[in-house]
Amino acid sequence: FVPRFAVLVETGQNSQFRRLLFTALGFTAAFGGLLAIAMYAFSDLIVRVLFERGAFGRSASEVVADVLRHMAPGMLAMLFSVITLRATQ
Repeated sequence: FVPRFAVLVETGQNSQFRRLLFTALGFTAAFGGLLAIAMYAFSDLIVRVLFERGAFGRSASEVVADVLRHMAPGMLAMLFSVITLRATQ
């Protein structure tokens, strides 16, 4: 999308630029939102499967899963930020 954004801005096609930007943000909201919800809902399972072994026990898993739950919405906001900033540079 990014090279296409640049071409649209450079050629003055502002309405097409906005349409493409909103399309990209819409796809990000749809798929990123689903991913953020899944990360929020299954954070305990994700952390347990990936990390819980050896010295990384149950209590450490609970702390990391809690952090992941709180970071999931922020990850979606960061995706919006990156797309918007790259599109407008």
